[in-house]
Amino acid sequence: MPRPNVMRRTKLPLAVTVLASAVAIGCASSRPYMVVGTARAESVSGVARVDADARPPRVDLELDHLPSPEHIAPGHAAYVVWLLGPAAAAAHGGQPSVLARGTLQYDEASREGRLSMVAPVRSFELRVTAERDASVSGPSDLVVASQQIGVN
Repeated sequence: MPRPNVMRRTKLPLAVTVLASAVAIGCASSRPYMVVGTARAESVSGVARVDADARPPRVDLELDHLPSPEHIAPGHAAYVVWLLGPAAAAAHGGQPSVLARGTLQYDEASREGRLSMVAPVRSFELRVTAERDASVSGPSDLVVASQQIGVN
């Protein structure tokens, strides 16, 4: 009969190995998309990670070197992240349809922005705009970053 202390020592490394494997497998489905700034905010860079295995897909956005929204346009106080779909573009006078939106959590001191949100579809345009406030219903023309996302 094995001693109880020996059993505990052998089960702990096995549990850690199983947990680490599960985390590694779970992270494997996350696909990174590089996000770069537009002419309005050329210093912006970051990554959008899309978890294609999640239902619905999950988007984690991290942006660096963001100027304040006020710097983009006087009176603007928020960054809004838009997930836009091309399917209904013609029905909206050439404007893409808004599939989802979220407010970027902007830290002025570090000039970083973060947001996690779900995507209702697997292919979309991710667009970040400066807005007067976060409650707007559609994106402005003040685009600071964008990226086309297509998850197979």
